[in-house]
Amino acid sequence: MDDKTKQKQDELIEMVTAFCDDNLNDEYCDLAIKLVEKMGRKHNVPFKRGRLDIWASAVIYCLAQNNFLFDKQSKYYISADTI
Repeated sequence: MDDKTKQKQDELIEMVTAFCDDNLNDEYCDLAIKLVEKMGRKHNVPFKRGRLDIWASAVIYCLAQNNFLFDKQSKYYISADTI
């Protein structure tokens, strides 16, 4: 991974970590970091293009959707507007 991609990955991890610290728990934070790192290992790194804030939102949104966080009965309920 080149330096520019590594820098973008680090910034993206900072963004998702800050959001998880404010709204979710450590487990979701770990999942978000793993997802960002997994994307960084791709041959064509997806977050090289586009705005990092949108990528951070996409990572959190995917985790929320797959872990039923949009369900109001969930312990860590979060709305899409919050993301």
